[in-house]
Amino acid sequence: MFNKIKVFLHGQAITVLLQILLIILSYSCAKKETAVSYDFNNVPDRIWIGDDFWTVPLEDWHVNSGKVNCQSQIQEETCSLAAKT
Repeated sequence: MFNKIKVFLHGQAITVLLQILLIILSYSCAKKETAVSYDFNNVPDRIWIGDDFWTVPLEDWHVNSGKVNCQSQIQEETCSLAAKT
């Protein structure tokens, strides 16, 4: 009987430790939002958006009159901010 109690308590201890670990990991992986803004008003009109952006090569992205535009027939245009490390 004592062996069954030891196994049960051991199993509970492992469960509690895993729950604590999960809580710690969830807090450490929480999003840390960073505000980013770009001003294209001083950027000359061009077909290249810039170093900080990645666009799908087959889409027609360009800077025109201070705005980033896509003139593509594709339904889902994609422009991503490239992370700097």
